[in-house]
Amino acid sequence: VLHPLAFLESASNSSLSESKKPNDKDSRNARGWRTYAYGTGLVVGALGGGAIALGFAPAGIAGGSLAAAWQASIGNVAAGSVFATLQSAGATSTFAWLSGTGFGTCGALGAADIYNSLSGKKSKTTEGESNAESEKTEEPKL
Repeated sequence: VLHPLAFLESASNSSLSESKKPNDKDSRNARGWRTYAYGTGLVVGALGGGAIALGFAPAGIAGGSLAAAWQASIGNVAAGSVFATLQSAGATSTFAWLSGTGFGTCGALGAADIYNSLSGKKSKTTEGESNAESEKTEEPKL
């Protein structure tokens, strides 16, 4: 399966000199899932936190919030409307769950990265790159 942005990778790889071209275990692919996980966690957390900040809280519409002003401008909220759906999601703690799950994912990944950097452990990607470089510099044994 081709990655949607595969053409960008091939263009950037063609401009590299032969000695700097990535090996079969491209470090960008090895780190890719973490980048996607961080990004997804941030987006999910921001959506949940943003909705709560707007006033769609688990206890109902927060007084003095944008959601309260929106509700006041609507008057009688129709069932199934966008406002009613957001209010329902807030009241069932869906936004709180999204916020905790999203930011919790980022925290767990970040804690693992911090631990690895403080303990001096190299990632599999870094070890693979250093092994590949050492193989190039070794002289042939006779």
